[in-house]
Amino acid sequence: MVVEVTNPSNHWEAADIYVGTDFADLVDNFLTLSSVGRVNNGKGGTETATNTVTITGVYNFILFEDASIAEYGSTGNGTEDGFDLDSFTVTPVPLPAGALLLGAALVGLGATRRRAL
Repeated sequence: MVVEVTNPSNHWEAADIYVGTDFADLVDNFLTLSSVGRVNNGKGGTETATNTVTITGVYNFILFEDASIAEYGSTGNGTEDGFDLDSFTVTPVPLPAGALLLGAALVGLGATRRRAL
């Protein structure tokens, strides 16, 4: 997943990223959340930003939480005004084994149908 952070910015900002499978359970408690990483804007563009997170598994939702103070501290330029996200992109990775299984099943069904005729 690639998160495009607002850059440049006068504020040093960071966000923690969590994923989960059951949104109804999330409302009741945060036990189903899995942390997948933290993104930041590189101290307002003065350093290299961290904007890529690798997620493995299947999830139903993504949650972003402001982590500016946790990343930079309150004495730096970290702010509690919220993390500015410009956009985020989730790119699924194809499963070659799944495609091979589907292809083999279709070939098998085709062969069975020809024998029946």
